[in-house]
Amino acid sequence: MDNSSGQAKMSDFSSIVRFLKSGKATFTIKDTKNDKAWTYRARKMKDKEDGFFIHLKIDGKFSYIGMLWINTKNGIDQLKVVYGKEKSAVLISDSGYQTISAVIYCISNKYTLSFNEFWHDGNCGRCGRTLTNPDSLATGIGPECIKK
Repeated sequence: MDNSSGQAKMSDFSSIVRFLKSGKATFTIKDTKNDKAWTYRARKMKDKEDGFFIHLKIDGKFSYIGMLWINTKNGIDQLKVVYGKEKSAVLISDSGYQTISAVIYCISNKYTLSFNEFWHDGNCGRCGRTLTNPDSLATGIGPECIKK
């Protein structure tokens, strides 16, 4: 855990999925092999229970790149990233899009993330408040919001 920034590394797939489904998740994927990092935001769609808009932080601001779909069938989470085509701020070949696609694929299939690390930003993925509780830092969701 990086206490100076409030970020916390997440490695449990079910906790990552729950965090992503919380509605206001901001997270960073770190490529430890190439020493690169991309910060994303997943915001729940108002009219779709399992849909989320994905934004990539580019030059200090978040720009739309696509959608994340999370379906749970028979207790198994299935995740998929869909490229935003003409509305996307990046090309489908951009490393920021390729990274989120690969990581979501690994999480959905429970594959090891090998060189990629998933870090939440230190704020509750549901309400945005700063997390201080050790259990909340592990899940990315505050103690009140996790009950909802």
